[in-house]
Amino acid sequence: MVGLSLAFFSFNKGLPLTIRSGFFPLLKDRTWGWFGHVIDIIAVLATIFGLATSLGFGAQQAASGLNFLFGIDSGMGTQVAIIIGMTFVAVISVVRGLEGGAKVLSNLNMGLAALLLIFVFIAGPTLTILIAMGTTASSYFENIIPLSNWIARGDQNSSTVGPCSIGRGGYLDRRSSACSLPAFQRGARYVRSSLPSYLCRRWSRWSG
Repeated sequence: MVGLSLAFFSFNKGLPLTIRSGFFPLLKDRTWGWFGHVIDIIAVLATIFGLATSLGFGAQQAASGLNFLFGIDSGMGTQVAIIIGMTFVAVISVVRGLEGGAKVLSNLNMGLAALLLIFVFIAGPTLTILIAMGTTASSYFENIIPLSNWIARGDQNSSTVGPCSIGRGGYLDRRSSACSLPAFQRGARYVRSSLPSYLCRRWSRWSG
């Protein structure tokens, strides 16, 4: 919903790319007054607290990985150093702008992920991976309807539903201006969620 409101009111209606723009049909001109300021402040605070939680957990995981691989202490000092480094990279990305910052980091991230995928596929149990891909894909399509419903779930191990759903946020860019609202909803619901859903269920199956 947030991605849809930002994309529609910014790229289709020409309003600022802020949360308050989504309230324009309700507030009209009051959107640009103190009412809108309150909305944006609440949105910024909510984003900060959400990022702080993710950043803290990410720093713990990164410190544990460094400890496992290189024997580096995973205490508070290492976690603080990781947080400072990640914050520095994020600040540089914001300063450089969308093309020179976020786009470069996104491309670098996808490149590293592709290299890791190729390495695991070649160096790991290739035949087992191929067999698991087929069985988990068929199992996913077989159980997609009952597993997509959170009411009266019969399975006990549904812990991956919450974390996996985090990665299903709507992606918006200037191409959104050429899309209708139903098309945007279909893309955000099916296209953007198909790969994360498949990967999450495959990883959960491998982990037992």
